[in-house]
Order: sequence, then structure tokens, then C-alpha cells
Amino acid sequence: MVNQGSPLTPEYKKAIICVKKYFDRIKGDLEEISYDSVEKTAHALEVGEATVKRVIAIYNKDPDQLDKEPFRRGCPQRAISDSAQ
Repeated sequence: MVNQGSPLTPEYKKAIICVKKYFDRIKGDLEEISYDSVEKTAHALEVGEATVKRVIAIYNKDPDQLDKEPFRRGCPQRAISDSAQ
């Protein structure tokens, strides 16, 4: 489970892809009337459906993009140089 607002790790993104592919694979085995693999993946991993769709879209566009660390937004942390200390 990921805290709300925190960036997803590459491992968690890969887990989303694996679970989504699993639900797509067993789609024919289940005899359910309303079947949505995105919804089931979101419930299984306790993330939003929009998050699952976004990760899938990134994966379909460029699978190597999942390995990159999330971009840190905001101002960089202030650091005092060694000479000033």
C-alpha cells in the first residue's frame, strides 16, 4: 500500500503491471458479467483507478520508463557547503 501523495516506486509500478496482466489473462476463465481488470487491480493494490491507468499508459508508451526513479518536485533542499561550516 502506498501513502497518498507519495510517488510510486519502480517496484510498485511493476507490481501494478503484473497484477493487471494477470487479471487480463484470467478474464476468459471467470464467468462474471461486469469485469474490469483496471478496477480489480486498483482494489487489489489499494490505489486509484486513475493511477493504474496512468501506469499502464506509461508502460505501453515506453516499458523502460518504469525503471526510472520518480521526479522530485519543488525546490532542492538547502545545503551548506563544507567551507561555510
